[in-house]
Amino acid sequence: MDMDNRRNAWLPWASVGLLAALCGVLAVLQYRWIGEISGAERLNLQAALRDRLENLRSDFNEQISNAERALQPASYQVDQLGKEAYSAQYLRWNKRTSRCSGASRSRFRKESVSRYTNSTWKPARFRLPPGPRSGAAWSPA
Repeated sequence: MDMDNRRNAWLPWASVGLLAALCGVLAVLQYRWIGEISGAERLNLQAALRDRLENLRSDFNEQISNAERALQPASYQVDQLGKEAYSAQYLRWNKRTSRCSGASRSRFRKESVSRYTNSTWKPARFRLPPGPRSGAAWSPA
């Protein structure tokens, strides 16, 4: 009977060793798969960034082209007025766009200020504590 126990005693240890080896293999596979997934995600993010930059570039070019067309006087105006046609066209353009661009600038300013500032901090209420030289005139050394 003692011999049977010794023969069967290796079976639990062999199964523990097999499970440990299986866990090691699974850990290596998981590490490789995570590496492949993160590489694919990086490529997807780079492609999305390229697409967004391409859209930004084309929108920017379109806005610059529209502004250039709006500022360029017609050829008959240049023939009639000479160099003054450019300043007259600029004044017309400035009058037309000043209201729109001012509204969009103030909207952008409000959005960017609210996005990047902490609403609980009030700069007007912030005061430095009085130091040892408070009220003393400053002079360069």
